[in-house]
Amino acid sequence: PERLTPNDVLITPNGARLSDLPSDSIIGTGSPRRRAEISHLRTDLKFKKIRGNVDTRIKKVESGDFDGLITSMAALERLGLEEKASQKFDFEEVVPAAGQGSLGVVGRKDDEKTSFLGEISDEKARLESICERAFLRELGLGCKAGAGVLARAKDNEIKTLAVLHDSEGRHLVKLRGSDPVELGEKAAREVRE
Repeated sequence: PERLTPNDVLITPNGARLSDLPSDSIIGTGSPRRRAEISHLRTDLKFKKIRGNVDTRIKKVESGDFDGLITSMAALERLGLEEKASQKFDFEEVVPAAGQGSLGVVGRKDDEKTSFLGEISDEKARLESICERAFLRELGLGCKAGAGVLARAKDNEIKTLAVLHDSEGRHLVKLRGSDPVELGEKAAREVRE
């Protein structure tokens, strides 16, 4: 299927943007990547793990348990809750997680019950996911790492934006190429340097 909007978003009880939040505001997220990316934008915020499904997390913000929540626009789109987003972050502000907004379906190649999957496959989303997964694989990291990557395929070219947070800070690279695996692996090597 076609990829949904991969951007991360901020949800606040009053529609405030990140720059409007007072110092020491409590932001809910369970993602080290989101925490690192938001900390890069605002060093004066506090972070607290938040649990539950998206609806539950939003209710915790609306009830005042948190001053804000960072989640994906894709999660809001799947639930028809796009209007809850107070701010949609640009890709360079907050680089999404690998595969964010993508929907993967797996089936056996020789099973006629899954033969229809090719009909619903989106080639653009497939190439982007291959590139992003190659990035993570080359880094040897999973979704709990302070790394993000976004590949955008168009007209036989893939543009990749990748970020890695480590003890030395935030490392951001932008690359272009045509082979999704080579590009993802190259982005991983360059972001580590």
